[in-house]
Parts: sequence; C-alpha cells; structure tokens
Amino acid sequence: MNDQSTRRQFVTSSIATSALTGMAAAQSTSKPKIIDAWGHVSLPRFMSAEEYIALLNANGAEAAIVGTAATCPDLMELSRAAVKYPGRLRSIGMAMGRTPEEKLACISAQMDCGFTGIRLPADLVAKQPQLLDVVGKASGTPYIEGNQGYRVAARVLLDFLDRYPNCVVCGTHFAGPTDPGIFSREELVGRLFGHPRFLVIFSRQGYMDQDPLKIWSRAVVELTGWDRILYGSEFPVALWRDETYQSTQGWIDQAGLKPTSDERTIFVTVQVDLSGGGVMLRDG
Repeated sequence: MNDQSTRRQFVTSSIATSALTGMAAAQSTSKPKIIDAWGHVSLPRFMSAEEYIALLNANGAEAAIVGTAATCPDLMELSRAAVKYPGRLRSIGMAMGRTPEEKLACISAQMDCGFTGIRLPADLVAKQPQLLDVVGKASGTPYIEGNQGYRVAARVLLDFLDRYPNCVVCGTHFAGPTDPGIFSREELVGRLFGHPRFLVIFSRQGYMDQDPLKIWSRAVVELTGWDRILYGSEFPVALWRDETYQSTQGWIDQAGLKPTSDERTIFVTVQVDLSGGGVMLRDG
C-alpha cells in the first residue's frame, strides 16, 4: 500500500487482483467448493458483504463465516450480511461494553438478532463464563481467541460443551499456539483439544513465527485429526501480509503437514454446515 492509497482503495484493488487469480485457478481445476471459516466483514477497515461475496465467487468458495474486530466493530454491516446473504455468509459478533452487564446485554442483543456466534477472548470467558450461556441458549457458536492453548478458559469451555450438546466451540488462529507439551502438562487443555466438538481454525499463519507454529500445528493435527481442522482465510487482513486467498489454503503444504487428498478436501470444505443457525459439524 503506497502513501497515496487509502486502506479502502487498497482493499478494493486487491479484491480485483485476487479475483483474477482465483478465477483462473477455479476454472482450471474441479476443486470442491470451499467454506471459509474466518474472514472480516466490517467497514471501512475491512470488506463489505458484497466484496466478500465477490471474493468467494472468484475463488470457487461456497460460503464464509465472517466477523469483526476491535479495530472496526461494525455490527451493522455484519447484521446486513447475515440478512441479505443467509445462504452464503454467517456473522460472528463480538462482546462490547465497559462493564460485565453491558457486555452481557450486547451479546444477548446480537444473538437475538440472529448472529451465528460471538468472538470472545479466552481470558474474558474465564472471568465471565455466563457470556457463554447466552451463546449456548441461542444454539450459537463461541469463536474463542487467546494464547497458551486457552489454558485459562479450558475448564469453562469444557463445561459449556457439556451443557450444550448441540453446540461446538471454534478456536481461531490455531487456538493459541504454544509448546505442545501443554497437552500432557495441562489435563484440561488436553481434554479440550481432544473434545469432538472443539474445532481449530487454521488462520493468521502469515503473522506468526513459522517454526514454532509448524510444531504446534503438527501436534494439533495429530490430536484432532483433519476432521476438526477448519480453513480460515482471514481476508482481507491476509492481504496486508502479502498473502493471497490461494496461498492461505496452501500453507498446510509449506508447513509440511502432508495431508492426503481426502484430508485436504476435508480441510477446506466439509466441517461446517451453514444450513442452521450455528456452526455445526456436517455428517460425512
């Protein structure tokens, strides 16, 4: 991005470039339709709903689960995306407010409006686990972010999964990369990553220190299998790291994870079902 370009201009022009690259790839192969488990729809910093749909179309993607961030908490555009494109975009909200009561009311309003789930820091749910109940009662999906394998929140997340058997928990950005020894040192962390309804989204890899991330990723795949690993592009943020939509999918090869053809298909397509209100595991 040069000094004369605004962020919006950069995103818009980059979408066009990505579209040309993705369309060529989509036309040259018979790849299955992709489901993108994490992207950003919020203005003016990220993408509009229509821009994200164009990105999906250009790259042979079926649907996406999109959210916002503290740097641009545009719940209006996220709500519009979910209403206008219910078959292609599902929206993840976020906890906003200065007090625990305000955060609780904010999350309740978002779930009442039909959001698929809420993006929640691990340390917040450890301090305020009742936030998870609001999401669970609406059959929604917590999108958890944090570090150290969510050690601080492992107990409350396991309790959530026990209380709400129809819900899953998604861990964003590799679910808190750290020393894989934590799976044996911390029983609750090992149990969380071993839970059949705890899903790990591989996203934001271009931002992280590659060697430790590769070690962590191999350990996670060994523990979860590919059935519980989701692909997330984190577009348009990935653009700011000089990544493309295609390269975010290809990182698993660069990392030496060596998925089989079937496992590669599982990674980008078959884990999540957007036919209901939340993020659910598909059958088969």
